Amino acid sequence: MQNWLVILCLILGVFAFIVAVAAVMGFVIIKKGKKAKARFISEDSEKIASALPGKDCGSCGFPTCAAYAEHLASTLSFPSACPELEKEAKEKIDATVSARRALLLSGDVKRDRYYPD
Repeated sequence: MQNWLVILCLILGVFAFIVAVAAVMGFVIIKKGKKAKARFISEDSEKIASALPGKDCGSCGFPTCAAYAEHLASTLSFPSACPELEKEAKEKIDATVSARRALLLSGDVKRDRYYPD
């Protein structure tokens, strides 16, 4: 009876070890992926924010132009909510968003690598 119990404990111990290693590896992979997504969104949002008027008026529904830029970058949306946006700035933002969309649609990269769910 004791041999059976020892073998069962060994099997459960090995299984627990494998699960723990898999959990740690999954956590590391998820953490790296979130950093990569944040980096690419940050680059696009900085380009977009530089084109926005910077008045932080809130007319777009966001408290600041930076928050609106982050939204545009993370959702790949085209700007339409900013009443202060000039034509040249809108074209610059459209170009940034269109370039990212074209890259994603080309199949060279996966959407989930660059943008959050």
